[in-house]
Amino acid sequence: MTRRLAAVALVLLLPIGMAACSSQSKADACAEIEKARNAVLEQSDSLDSATDADDFRSKMDLFVGIYKDAANNVSNKEVSAAYKDVLADLDKINEAMGAETFDYYSDEMLALTQDLTEHGDKLNELCGFSWDR
Repeated sequence: MTRRLAAVALVLLLPIGMAACSSQSKADACAEIEKARNAVLEQSDSLDSATDADDFRSKMDLFVGIYKDAANNVSNKEVSAAYKDVLADLDKINEAMGAETFDYYSDEMLALTQDLTEHGDKLNELCGFSWDR
């Protein structure tokens, strides 16, 4: 009877142990973000062809969406935390750009872009890639 209980306990604990062993590496998490970055870069030239502010905003929404979709595939705690900071900054910038009185040169926008730069640099340090082409 004791052997059966031990066997049942091992069978029940096996999936938990396997889940712990299969945690995502930093390199794999960064690779997911890099895939999203490449997908955005492939379409970034379409921003140049934006016909008006609404068109520009819809394209920015698409790009932010690509980055957010990638977040679903990033489970490494360290990389995920840094990436969430970058995504929050992108959301804030995108929201500011949608305002009726948007001013790219405002103090608010300067602060938002500084935050994005700081968080982007942290993510770059973790992953070893640049957000530039």
